[in-house]
Amino acid sequence: MSTSLCGDNYLQVFLPDTIAALSWQSRSALSRASPEHKALPQVKATPETLLGWRDSLILLGAGESHGLKITLPHQIELSWGEDFNSVSKNAREILSALSYSKDRLLLWEDRLKTLLTKTSSIPKHLAKPKILYLSRAGGSAGPQTFIDSVITAAGGENINPQSGWHTPNIETVLSYEPDIILTSFSGGNYHSRSDITNPVIRDYLANKTIIDIDGSFWPCAGPGLLDAAEQLQDAIIKWQSLHDA
Repeated sequence: MSTSLCGDNYLQVFLPDTIAALSWQSRSALSRASPEHKALPQVKATPETLLGWRDSLILLGAGESHGLKITLPHQIELSWGEDFNSVSKNAREILSALSYSKDRLLLWEDRLKTLLTKTSSIPKHLAKPKILYLSRAGGSAGPQTFIDSVITAAGGENINPQSGWHTPNIETVLSYEPDIILTSFSGGNYHSRSDITNPVIRDYLANKTIIDIDGSFWPCAGPGLLDAAEQLQDAIIKWQSLHDA
């Protein structure tokens, strides 16, 4: 069972037939759970809840063990990561804990290899599009984030040079001249001075190529990163075909 949306994602992709319960967010708009899995019990990372599931493999989200004051015999905590390697590492730890076949992980890794091969085979004369990521709330992501990992793997170039996750001010956003705007979490009910419903930002986005990735693919650096990268790569190849000199 999983206590976090990120953990849900791992179980749904790599262990779909073994799930007994999912997180309290498993029925939200950011969940990719099947109707069958959405009907399962929902749990939170509290001592009272976890003690009731002591005989299950309990998959905690990154950092969730802090403050719990209990450690159960079948407890695993996801490691936070910002790239595809961290996904493979977490998946292998989960599968090993259950002595479970790694076939689904190997299929996932084969898809990743196919994506990277496709990126590396793009003709050198084709421009690599500059991409700016903006969330619904106006947040962005530079190097050392899983957004950057997805952009690079898909064959793009992250135009945002500031490392990590941050919310740039309007002036900074307007200074960027990207070929593609990558958006996500567009259905969220978040607002800030820089969010993408701001009239100034809306004017900036007008007539630009915008690719929206469903936020449920990447609430964390989980296996859905690959789905996001595949969608972005398709968009990049289409953009390059229209701008092939």
